[in-house]
Amino acid sequence: MGWQNYYTGICPNCASENYYCYDDEDGYENDCLDCGYFSKGDSGFLSLEQVNELREKSSLEPLEELKEPGGEE
Repeated sequence: MGWQNYYTGICPNCASENYYCYDDEDGYENDCLDCGYFSKGDSGFLSLEQVNELREKSSLEPLEELKEPGGEE
């Protein structure tokens, strides 16, 4: 997999600065090169219906449409 973004951070487990983070449109991976902690995940988009179900549980008004990428409406 060719990662689009690569950066370092602080490990949430041992506070090491040898925490490497990679992500692209298909997901992310974070690896600590000191304690071995890692996390991996997928990314994507919820449907308008799914967003509105979550908004209802959070006492927020439903949306008529989702925001465009970059925060533009």
